[in-house]
Amino acid sequence: MPHARLTLLIAALTVLLVACPGNPVTPEPPGTPPVSPPPQPPAPPPPTSSAIVAPIDTQNRAAVATAFNTVYSGAENTLSLTDADWSVGDIAACKAGTTSSAFKNATLRRVNFYRALAGLPNVTWSSSGSGAADAQAALLMAANSRLSHAPGTDWRCYTAAGKAGAGSSNLAGGMDGPEAIDAYMDDGGGNNAPVGHRRWILHPPRLEMASGDVPGWNALYVFGKTGARPSGVNFVAYPSPGFFPRDLLPRSRRWSFSVPNANFSGATVNVTLGGAALAVTTLPVQNGYGDHTLVWELPRSGVPATGDVALEVRVGNVVVGGSAQTYAYTTRVFSP
Repeated sequence: MPHARLTLLIAALTVLLVACPGNPVTPEPPGTPPVSPPPQPPAPPPPTSSAIVAPIDTQNRAAVATAFNTVYSGAENTLSLTDADWSVGDIAACKAGTTSSAFKNATLRRVNFYRALAGLPNVTWSSSGSGAADAQAALLMAANSRLSHAPGTDWRCYTAAGKAGAGSSNLAGGMDGPEAIDAYMDDGGGNNAPVGHRRWILHPPRLEMASGDVPGWNALYVFGKTGARPSGVNFVAYPSPGFFPRDLLPRSRRWSFSVPNANFSGATVNVTLGGAALAVTTLPVQNGYGDHTLVWELPRSGVPATGDVALEVRVGNVVVGGSAQTYAYTTRVFSP
């Protein structure tokens, strides 16, 4: 994945950038993600077939390789916002414009690829008007060369819709479309120890999302409609169990393990490679972003750069419903 640095904010999953107006924007780690979603919007429309990703059998090396090479990679899956995909937009004139269907589908398809890799169902495009609000939010960030979940009325190009979009979305500067989704999943930077952006994208009961973009800026609406939790999903880990593309390993080195309503305050994590334990660093537990989650960092030399590599993960003393549980899985890193 083209890993760009981001910064998470705390109102909606957001990638923060700090740049001077008029100067090129340099992406930084994501800010802090949103904590409390607004009221549920109306039911989403039927899914767009070109944004839907088929389930991925992560125990099958060939299946993961095929999905990576056909759904993640390829020109139609790696679009960035150019004039050809952005119409009637003008940041200087405070016009958010519109993005092409191909660009919207590529962005949502990237979200659904990550969800499929984690064993989760697809999300569809929100019917609540959130895409338009997110476009206004992205315009706000671009016009002011900064990110905030609560832009003030003194911001250039301010609109109520833009403020609403900013408060319910991941925000990214220095990237747009699928590349912004990659950055949210990486969740690097000092502010992003809870990997909140990633957790909202991989929130199991989520049914819909939306995205708005102007060149170099993205707002991903993550508070769409939710439904019943998918059956058979007892936890969500990223990198996920089974075969996992080496190109998608987080450059932040942050791995995460989520269980709804779990108490991770006394949890332990052990990661072994070839029978040898790796020196992992467990990060402070921070709830409020999707499911309760434990995050740890691997050492910089943790995963070899070539060959198939099996990392055995064991997460212990996870208290669920008053009972301590232990979870174990294997992530098999390979180059598709």
